[in-house]
Amino acid sequence: MNDSFLFTTEKEMRNWSYQLGRYCQGKELFLLAGDLGAGKTTFTKGLAKGLGLKDLVTSPTFTYLNIYNEGPLRLCHYDLYRLHSPDDLEALGFFDYLGEAVIAIEWAEKAKKILPDDFMEISFLFHSRGRKITVHYQGPLSKALISRMEKQNIETTGH
Repeated sequence: MNDSFLFTTEKEMRNWSYQLGRYCQGKELFLLAGDLGAGKTTFTKGLAKGLGLKDLVTSPTFTYLNIYNEGPLRLCHYDLYRLHSPDDLEALGFFDYLGEAVIAIEWAEKAKKILPDDFMEISFLFHSRGRKITVHYQGPLSKALISRMEKQNIETTGH
């Protein structure tokens, strides 16, 4: 399933990702793609807030991974911009956290060939009126997340 959204402000995008976070159950995988400054970390900040996390979310560009535990669910925030090989993701503990935390991966396209088949892939594009977000949902966990949101009348379709 695919959808697209146009957000004219960062606040709109954070609010949308906040809603996603509110309905996560702790095992979801978000693959984030887009140019530098396109909104990947902004999305993750909203997601973390929706998960109930109190920590300040920052991009893990130089550490590859930030783990946030100060809430009911754990968030593992990866940044693969400097990753040399997809196989290096295993050394970063990715497979240890899979299924044990909500995972958001910036620059996920660098390791997509070794990632699981259940994910929500979100592409961020610059647009003259803000940011265009394209979302691809794949697998039972991602589809269940969207279903939970729809049952609460939370917007899951593009505008």
